[in-house]
Amino acid sequence: MVKVNRDFVILLFGRLLQIGITLISLRVSTSLLPESELGLVYFIAALQTFFALFFIAPVGQYFNRQTNSWFLAGILKKCLFNQLLYVLFIATLSFFLLSLVSGLGVFDLSLYLILTVSCLVFSQSANQTIIPMFNMIENRAAFVLFSLITATLSAVFSCVLLLYWHQTALSWLMGIILGNMVVNIFSLWWLKYNIKESVSTAPKNNISNILSFSLPIALSTFFMWFLASGYRILIENTYGLSFLAILGVGLAVSGQLFAIVESLLTQYLTPSLYRKVYDASKDNRLLHINKYIEIVIPIYISLAIFLTFAVEYIFPFLVAEKYHSSYIFAIYAVWIELFRVLTNAFAITAQVEKKTSNTVSPYVFGAVILFSLLSINYYLKLDAEVMYLLIIANAIVLTFMMFKMYLLQKVSFPLKNTVVMAASIVPSILFFTMVDISHAASVNSFILLLVGGLICLLGFSFSFRALIHDKN
Repeated sequence: MVKVNRDFVILLFGRLLQIGITLISLRVSTSLLPESELGLVYFIAALQTFFALFFIAPVGQYFNRQTNSWFLAGILKKCLFNQLLYVLFIATLSFFLLSLVSGLGVFDLSLYLILTVSCLVFSQSANQTIIPMFNMIENRAAFVLFSLITATLSAVFSCVLLLYWHQTALSWLMGIILGNMVVNIFSLWWLKYNIKESVSTAPKNNISNILSFSLPIALSTFFMWFLASGYRILIENTYGLSFLAILGVGLAVSGQLFAIVESLLTQYLTPSLYRKVYDASKDNRLLHINKYIEIVIPIYISLAIFLTFAVEYIFPFLVAEKYHSSYIFAIYAVWIELFRVLTNAFAITAQVEKKTSNTVSPYVFGAVILFSLLSINYYLKLDAEVMYLLIIANAIVLTFMMFKMYLLQKVSFPLKNTVVMAASIVPSILFFTMVDISHAASVNSFILLLVGGLICLLGFSFSFRALIHDKN
C-alpha cells in the first residue's frame, strides 16, 4: 500500500506541474500571438492529430498493451525501436500526403507549414511512445521527470522564438518540436543505461494480431479525431481563423483542466488494470473493469459540475484579456469534455476484452451526426450555436458506447458513488454562487477562487479516499 500511495503522489505532483506549465503556455500564446496566427496553430494541430490518432495511436495502444510482457521477455527495447521506425514512416507519409492535398487546392499550406506538421507528428508521437512506456513498467519517477522536461522545454523554446524571432504560428510550433526532440534524445539515452534486459531474442510480432487489434481502433480514432478536432477544418472554412482561435481557446481551457484529472487517473489505474486482467477469467475481468469505472466515472461527473460554476472565474487567469469574452465557450466545453472522458472510460472494456471493433460504431455514428449538423447549419443558414452541436454529437457517442460495452461485458453505471462524489462538491458550488467574484484577473478574485478550489479539493480528497478504500 505504501508503494501505491507513493506512486500516486509522484503522478499527482508531476501532473499538476505539467498542467501548470501548459496553462502558462496558453496564457503566453494568447497574449503574444494574433488571433489569426493562434487560429492557424489550432488548424495545424487538427492536421497533426489526424495522423497521430488515425495512423499511430492504434498501433501505439497495441504497444502499450504488450509493454509489460515484452519487458518481462527482455525485448522491449527492440520493440520500441520498431515502433519508432513506424512513427518516422507515418511522419514522412504525412509530408507527401499533405503536399498532394495542398497541390490539389484543398488546403492552402506552404511547404514550411507542411514540414512543420510532419515534424510535429514525429516529435510528439515519439515522445508519447517513449515516456508513457516508463509509466507502464512502473518507473514513475522517470515518467514524471521526462514529462515535466518536455512541457518546460517546449514552453521555453516557443516563448523564446516568439519574443526574439517572429510572433507567428510557425515560431510557436517550432518551439514545441524542439522541446519534444531534445527530450526524445535524452530519454532514449536514459533508457539505454538504466533499463537492463538480459534476453536478446528478436521480437516476434504477429502482424495479423497487430492488425486485428489496431484496425478497429484506427477506424474509431478517425471518427474520434473528427469529433475532437477535425471539425475545426470545417469551422475554419466557414467562420475563419479568428473565430477558430476564440473557439479553440475556450475548448483548450476546459480541455486542460479535464486533462489534469483524466491523465492522473488513467496513468495511475490503467497499468494496474492491465496487469490484473492478464490471463483472468471473464467474470474476474468484469470485476476489475467495474472497479475501474466505479472510481473514475464519479470523479469525472463531479468535476464537470464544479467547473460549470467555476471555469468563468478561472478563465481570466489563463488567457489574455482579448479572449475573456469567450469564457462561455469554456462552459460548454466542460460538458463536451465530460462526454469524451466518460466515453473513454467505458471504451476501456473493449481493450480489456481485446475486442476493439466494438468501439467503432459509436464514433462513426457521432461523427456522421456532427458532420450532418454542421453541414445543415451552414447550408440552411440556421445560425445554431456550434457548441450545442458538439454537445449533442458527443452525448450520442457516449450513449451508444455505453450500450455497446454493456453487450460486451455487463458493465454497470456507478450511481451510488456518483451521488457521493457530487454531494462532496456542493459546498464549493454554494461558495461560487453566493460569493461575489469579479471576472477580472485580480488578487481578490484569485484569493476567492483559491478558497473555492480548496473547498472542492477537500471534498474530492475525502470522497476519493473512501472510493479507493472500498475498492481495495
